[in-house]
Amino acid sequence: MVTAPVLGEQANGSVVVEEWSPNRIRLSVEAAREGMVVVSGVGYPGWIAKVDGESSPLEVADVILRGIRVGPGMHVVEL
Repeated sequence: MVTAPVLGEQANGSVVVEEWSPNRIRLSVEAAREGMVVVSGVGYPGWIAKVDGESSPLEVADVILRGIRVGPGMHVVEL
């Protein structure tokens, strides 16, 4: 498992990488406030995002990366 800060200039949360494979990413996210989890890797078409099992828009972040918005609290983000 890898942990990393998340959510902007001041890390007001954390991310634990539960699974990272070529076709699936699963993250446990703890957010102190609303923000965006940015996932490294080019956002090729075909990726689908879910937050807590519900479909969520997959946004472009930093020109070519993938971003998923989350609210405050604990979440499971899947791609």
